[in-house]
Amino acid sequence: MNISWRITRDYFSLEFDRPVKTLSSAILGGGMNEVNSFINMRVDENFGGKKIDFPRPEKTIAAAAGEAGLPEPLAGMMT
Repeated sequence: MNISWRITRDYFSLEFDRPVKTLSSAILGGGMNEVNSFINMRVDENFGGKKIDFPRPEKTIAAAAGEAGLPEPLAGMMT
């Protein structure tokens, strides 16, 4: 199996050359699945003490994975 990986300031990703069976607690694509890629996004600190309405994590992860060109299905987390 070939695995390609990428590390940027905003995320770490893995891309597999064939589907991989996973068991994951990922927000996007969690549970028992077969995935073609994985992304773990960095989350900024929020120490301002203000309530900020963020988009749903699933949408944020899916958008970032799309911009990165990662194939679906995928598993995605934010840490």
